[in-house]
Amino acid sequence: MNDREMTGLQRQSLEHVARAKAEGLSLGAYARLHGVSARQIYDATAYLRRRGLLPRAAAATREKFVAVTIAPPPSTRAPVVCRLALDERLVIDCVQWPPRDWLTGLSGPDAAP
Repeated sequence: MNDREMTGLQRQSLEHVARAKAEGLSLGAYARLHGVSARQIYDATAYLRRRGLLPRAAAATREKFVAVTIAPPPSTRAPVVCRLALDERLVIDCVQWPPRDWLTGLSGPDAAP
């Protein structure tokens, strides 16, 4: 592959990247929709980044796991009717009695109804 072909492929890849962004699609989804090679686009843009012709992709700022705490606001918190402590880290507070079948299911498959 000579430089002229490579430049054409790079230019075409950059156009695909811009169109994918304009359409609000990931590059993979855009490639599938339009029947183009996502791998070729990725490779061409990676080459340009390595040569300093494109800015490096920003480091991912998303964490793999996000801590989540679910609780009603203090002003609307209902009194706890039932508390299930499965271990020191897992506690389930219920504002009403859970169904009997659900409670029985907690005991495992060998539990008597």
